[in-house]
Amino acid sequence: ATASAPAAAAAASPADDAEPLELKSVVLESPPESLQKKLVKLQDALMDEGIVVEGKLKIAHYRGLCPHCEGGKSFEKSFAMTVEVTAESALYKCFRAKCGWSGAVWLPDVRPARY
Repeated sequence: ATASAPAAAAAASPADDAEPLELKSVVLESPPESLQKKLVKLQDALMDEGIVVEGKLKIAHYRGLCPHCEGGKSFEKSFAMTVEVTAESALYKCFRAKCGWSGAVWLPDVRPARY
């Protein structure tokens, strides 16, 4: 049996229409192969969250339109994301007052530290 058009549309990734984030500053220019593999997995996890990065994910700071509020009426680029140097997580936040969407994405096989 095939899925109907609305069901197929609902199954589409939230990242399909998202604008890619801009690279602002690179923390680690040429990571070792072990980190590169983690970055590929982390980029997939970010896509599942609706966060799109143009090209290969790097250990860096990113800025752009918030995937959640899309910058509001003024399309303000108020979203920031940092990929941690371990390549095991990325922290993000929208600095728009009416949004404030924030969180973290971790690799599936990594448990966040509790403080």
